[in-house]
Amino acid sequence: MSEAYDTDTGEIRPNGIAAQAMQARPVAQPPPVNRSLNDAIEHAMNELPAWVQATHTSGKGTAKYATLKEILEKVRPVLLRHRVRIRQGAERSWPCDEGGGVKGRLIPVYTDFIHTVTGEIERTVIEIPLTRLDPQAMGSAITYGKRYSLLAGLGLATDEADDDGERAMPREVSEPVRSSPVVAEMKAQIDAIKSTDKLIAWGNDAKTKALSNKLSEADAALVRQHYQEHGRKLLAKPE
Repeated sequence: MSEAYDTDTGEIRPNGIAAQAMQARPVAQPPPVNRSLNDAIEHAMNELPAWVQATHTSGKGTAKYATLKEILEKVRPVLLRHRVRIRQGAERSWPCDEGGGVKGRLIPVYTDFIHTVTGEIERTVIEIPLTRLDPQAMGSAITYGKRYSLLAGLGLATDEADDDGERAMPREVSEPVRSSPVVAEMKAQIDAIKSTDKLIAWGNDAKTKALSNKLSEADAALVRQHYQEHGRKLLAKPE
C-alpha cells in the first residue's frame, strides 16, 4: 500500500484500503451534557456539598445560621459553571389572617434557576408572613425567603440547629395582641349592655352589622364568643 504525504502539514495521508478502514471506524462521541436545565442542575449538584456551614448568630441567641451571602458564595460559581443563572425577587403580597386572629401579609419570595443554553426556567416560591409593615421588616422577610427558596430549590441544608421549624410553630398570643381595634370596640359595646333584650337588639342593629363586615373570620369568632359569654352572664343574674 502506498502512502502519500500532505504537502502542507507533512503528515502521512492514508489512501486505498487504509483510508476506507479509517472512514468506517466509528468515532467516539463525548456523553451529552447540559442538554436541559435538569441535566445542568444534576451535574452541578454533583459538585455542591450536601449542606452549607452556618457561622452567624442571630441576635442574643446561640443558634447559628448561614447567611444569604454565604449560600450564594457556595452555590453561584458552581451553577454558573454549568450555565445556570440565579434570579431572586418577591411578588405582590396579600393580606392574611392566621389562626388566632393575627393580622399581616404574605410575601411570595422566589428563586429562579435559568438555563442559559435552552432558556428553561424553574421557580421555587416560599410565602413569608409579615406582621409588621415597615421597610426593615419587609427587607428582612425577603432576605429570609431568598435564603430558604434557594436552599429548597437545590435540595440543600445548613448545619444550623433545627430551631427554625420550632420558631414557626403556632404560639399562644395574648388577647390584646390578637384583637383588632374593631374587636375591642365591639367588646366594649357588649360589656356595656345590661339586659338580654338589649343584647339581642344590639346584635340585630345595622351599625353592629356594619362593624361586623369589617372583621376577618377569626376576629368575628372572637366577637361571637364574647357576645355569647356576656349573654350567659346576663341570664345567670337574678331578676
